Amino acid sequence: MTCNARDIYLFVTNMENFRQFIPGDTISGWISDADSCRFEVNSIGSVSIKLTEKEPYSRVIYNGEALSNNSFSIHLDIRGRDEESSVTGLVLKAEMEPLMKMIISKPAAQFLEMLVSEMEKFRGWKQVKE
Repeated sequence: MTCNARDIYLFVTNMENFRQFIPGDTISGWISDADSCRFEVNSIGSVSIKLTEKEPYSRVIYNGEALSNNSFSIHLDIRGRDEESSVTGLVLKAEMEPLMKMIISKPAAQFLEMLVSEMEKFRGWKQVKE
């Protein structure tokens, strides 16, 4: 990304900034504060996410719940390349029953692909809400 690790970290550790990555036609009912957010995702339902771990400038972990009783975590690893750029990795880990996994796998994968695509296109990293 064309942003250093510090700016990305500061941006993604405030959940109010998370809304920047999700196109408006994909979700509804967005509610957030600095540490958590809740919203409805088309084809998935209600999702709640909370910032649970952060390691300055290198790692952020969010834990969430979808479809009432299915928990997941999103791990964002940030590696600075130089003063102006960095590389990030996003991993979703989910615990769910096999039938639910089969139902939600495709919409969840599409949602993550959209999220990563929006992060790659995003240019407002220095516009941090603290």
